[in-house]
Formats: sequence, structure tokens, C-alpha cells
Amino acid sequence: MARKLAERIIYCVLGLALLASVVATMGYEEATSTPVVRRLRIVSSAYPDHEAPIRIALLSDLHVHGPDMPPARVHRLVDQVNNLHADIDIAAGDFIGDNWIGANYSIDDAIRPLSGLRTLLSMTVGTPFWQWRVSYWAGPSVPPLSRLLSLRYWPGKA
Repeated sequence: MARKLAERIIYCVLGLALLASVVATMGYEEATSTPVVRRLRIVSSAYPDHEAPIRIALLSDLHVHGPDMPPARVHRLVDQVNNLHADIDIAAGDFIGDNWIGANYSIDDAIRPLSGLRTLLSMTVGTPFWQWRVSYWAGPSVPPLSRLLSLRYWPGKA
């Protein structure tokens, strides 16, 4: 009787381990897949009818960190955004990942690929939490770095 109970417990543990492996694999594949472009049309009576629509591309919460979001992948995302031919690019949210697993990248390495955005206006927008994280990781080098990359930094209130 005790042996059958032990066998059942072992099978349950093995089954849960297999399930956890499958879920982790599916999650990693989803996290590293090519992002889906979502389109949203906003109509406003305040916008002139005779003007062409303004196309805005938003990259949010990049969390640059290895192995799932290295700077090389951010560069590929920038290429994907450039192929959309947006009028305005906005990079918002957290740029640095802080997971204990994987490679860490400096703020310089994390946002350097964003300098490849090719629109009339590209900007970075940060929340107070993002500002804290940038101060923590990069210290006072962020404003000069933003100027170096021709990006505008707009502190947000999200």
C-alpha cells in the first residue's frame, strides 16, 4: 500500500515537472516571437478631414535583458517599426530588464538600437518608475546619451 502511494506521488511529481517544462517552453517561445503589429484608428472631430492620418508606432516595455531581449533583438524590432513607415515613433516604458536570469546590458547598449528609428520625430517617454530605474542603472549619463542618439526624453506621468 505504501509502495503504491509512493509510486503515485512520483508519477504526480513527474507529471507536474513535465507540465511545467511545457508551459515554460511555450512561454519562452511566445516571449521571443516576432511581435504582432496592432492597428488602431482613432477618429476625432478636432482633426481636419483633408489631412492625411498620422501614423504612430509605439514600442513599450522592451526590458532589454538576455536571453530573450538582447540589443540585437531590439535592433530587429527597430527594423520592423521602420518598415511600418510611421510618422512618429515613441519608445515608452522600461528599457532595462532586471531579471536575475540571463545577461544584463547597460542602458547605453539597451537603447542604442533605438537610434535607428527613421521618422520625423522619435522620442522616449518614461514613467517615474522608469526614471528611478534609469538613475539606478545609468546615473546622470541618460540625458547626454539621449542627445547622442537624437532621441527626446519626455518624463511621463503614467
